[in-house]
Amino acid sequence: MSKLSRFFVLIVFIGVALWFLYPSIEWYFIMSQKDKDLLTLSQDQLDIQPPEIKKRALQVKNVRKGALSLGLDLQGGVNITLQINEESLSNQLLEKYEFDTNKLSANYENEFLSASDRALEVLKNRMDQFGVAEPIIRKTFDHRITIELPGLNNPQLIKEALSRVGRLEFKLVDEKSMKKLSELNVQMPRGYVLSRQDVPQDFQIPAESEWASYWENDEFGIPKLKGWYILYKKVELDGTMISTARPDHDQYGRNYIAFELTPEGTDIFAEVTGQNIKNRLAIVLDGKVKSAPSIQSEIAGGSGQITGDFTVEEAAFLANVLKAGSLPVKLDIVQERIIGASLGEDSIKDGTKAALIGAIIVVVFMIAYYKLSGLFSIISLAFNMLFLVALLAGVRATLTLSGIAGIALTVGMAVDANVIIYERIREELRRSKNYRHALENGFQHASATIWDANITTIIAAFTLYIFGSGTIKGFGITLAFGIIANIFAALFICRLIFDWWLDTFHPEKISV
Repeated sequence: MSKLSRFFVLIVFIGVALWFLYPSIEWYFIMSQKDKDLLTLSQDQLDIQPPEIKKRALQVKNVRKGALSLGLDLQGGVNITLQINEESLSNQLLEKYEFDTNKLSANYENEFLSASDRALEVLKNRMDQFGVAEPIIRKTFDHRITIELPGLNNPQLIKEALSRVGRLEFKLVDEKSMKKLSELNVQMPRGYVLSRQDVPQDFQIPAESEWASYWENDEFGIPKLKGWYILYKKVELDGTMISTARPDHDQYGRNYIAFELTPEGTDIFAEVTGQNIKNRLAIVLDGKVKSAPSIQSEIAGGSGQITGDFTVEEAAFLANVLKAGSLPVKLDIVQERIIGASLGEDSIKDGTKAALIGAIIVVVFMIAYYKLSGLFSIISLAFNMLFLVALLAGVRATLTLSGIAGIALTVGMAVDANVIIYERIREELRRSKNYRHALENGFQHASATIWDANITTIIAAFTLYIFGSGTIKGFGITLAFGIIANIFAALFICRLIFDWWLDTFHPEKISV
């Protein structure tokens, strides 16, 4: 390949690298914080914004997708690992298979896998609803689900959203049993039993009914047990029949959740409300009664409200959970890691400082020992770093602290190839004083050694990426891309610089 063709190839590679890097440059160095904050808006908040804000939010989202992401250890955030509560799943399946344990055993594995897949999709939907800018949600070993939420400032609300099943059920209040309790002088000043300790021990509820706790939020938004209802076990309607939900407030400023039903849910809701006028219909979320309004008339419009003394945040939270869908089974948080943003900033500073010190030492050594040739290797190293970061941005990799360690290691390995080449050129110069001939043979004979050494390392790096997780995966991908950039920089760019120097300045010798 001619020198002009190689220059053209290099320019094309630089252009592609800058094209990959531009979103990262725009996101981290150009875009204002006000624009970045648009990504924290939930879909409900975004829907009420003017068209120009919506358009800008879409533009910002596209820029963020193309930008190099920072891991939790660099920008802080929350890492949570969830697993299916097998006891809860078994109880659900026993009801499904009518307590046939043989059917349960035969189908348990498939049901477990199905529940895990559905839980993963629901969690993805929930994170979209909560306006988390760049959640990473994936299945790991033993069908656990790992969720990374970089830059999150309020992990408690998200943890509740993740662990909450979000199962919404509509059940009729057993008015006959409640009336009997009233006749027994059980305290029910607000229509529900204040304490089950007041209920006579010989009082028996029907087999088709059950006790259900009623909860209200205090002035700090913390749920408190207020009392008990007796509800029929039959679920008249569930959350799968809700098509949409949103937070709202009435003329008195009281918050509630407005919802709309699917066509099937509309028909069922109209039938239930039409046949139970003057009775109460309890709205039960995750086994807790949120409210139990009295049915005044048939509701045929397919819409309704969930009231319950909600704060603004709780109303928005419940609406998002309902809209995202119900988890198929309860999930347990088995591991939780919260990293503060300040710790991430310290990690970036320390990692960058270490990489820079290492790079400076390498630069000083190469120039001091190889002089002009050492300078050429430093120029090729600069291109090496450009292509490495561009490759990471191009595949939308997440840069972690271990990734920075991989970059630092790449700096050392980059000049390793140059050292092999230069030592080979020195050997050739001892045989012949023709610098162009020595340069040609030096690169030719050293290339085989460089390829052999780097290919084995690439295999190890990709093995770390494929079979590793977390920080190991980040180190593996950075190391692999670093080696690819190393080979290109040492055998192509450095050789091009030498040829250009010889053809342009015609030196009698080159210090190697």
